[in-house]
Amino acid sequence: MGATIAIGTLIFTGCSTYYQAQVARDQLEQSRKAAERDEKDHASRITYWTEPGPDRLTMIHILNTSPDPVAFMEFTVSIYLGGGLRDLGKPWGVFSLSWSNIAPCSELVFSSADIRVPPDSDVPTNFWGKPLKEINNLFWKLNDLGFLDRNGEWWARSNSKYSLRKGDPDPPGPWRGFLDVSAPPQINRAPACGGIEQ
Repeated sequence: MGATIAIGTLIFTGCSTYYQAQVARDQLEQSRKAAERDEKDHASRITYWTEPGPDRLTMIHILNTSPDPVAFMEFTVSIYLGGGLRDLGKPWGVFSLSWSNIAPCSELVFSSADIRVPPDSDVPTNFWGKPLKEINNLFWKLNDLGFLDRNGEWWARSNSKYSLRKGDPDPPGPWRGFLDVSAPPQINRAPACGGIEQ
């Protein structure tokens, strides 16, 4: 009888320990997922897009819908030579444009008319031999946006609004330098911030 009770106690203890281990594993997994969500929270609220503007310009929008500022951001632009993006394959060069201190709940709007290739770069020329400095006069494509989140982590977002990852993406062509901005971007209030309508 004593042996039966001991075996029953041992089975009960084994089942209880197994159940506790499963509960602990589930709690650990939930904690890991919550930490991952929290880590991505600020980064997931920063996005960008382009849209046509007046006079054949392109407007580049950088949006921070977080209640936290973005200390630094950088986007890259591929510049193509020839007849258009479809025909060219690899870009002639990749340039970066950097900006610091994007306020919480704000949107930066850059106009392609104000973005220029630096004067000392080996920039292509037009039919008359005049250097094409404004990116608006070139075939170009916005590649990605990189930024520092509130924890000092570097994130990259590509053309897909769902693509968000840590670290720098590989440039699609040879890096040629930094772009100049002849006028600061327009700064707008974000339409919604942290889930709260403005």
